[in-house]
Amino acid sequence: MIFDHLNECFIKQDEVVHIMNNLNPSLHFDLSKTYSNQKKTIDKKLLPAIKSAMNPSIKAYDVEIIKIIKQLHKSRREIYRLQQEGKMAEHSKRQHMTSRREQV
Repeated sequence: MIFDHLNECFIKQDEVVHIMNNLNPSLHFDLSKTYSNQKKTIDKKLLPAIKSAMNPSIKAYDVEIIKIIKQLHKSRREIYRLQQEGKMAEHSKRQHMTSRREQV
């Protein structure tokens, strides 16, 4: 039962990320701005575009989709900021060491 719920969550997340990657770039969020500064634009343009492109067999509430978009913005903005500050190599090295530590 729990695994079914987790699997459903991952399917929704994968679907939203896939749609985001294939959407018109004019609908994407701006990584130089915070999520809260773009919330109105996301709610009015991005959310309806994602909902209309989603597989109809996947039932997802707006709140679930917004949560996925917010997390996606957070992770992509972090990478964007690291690139702007020239710290991407350091981040990649730290990420590699962490993943190697988790494999043991």
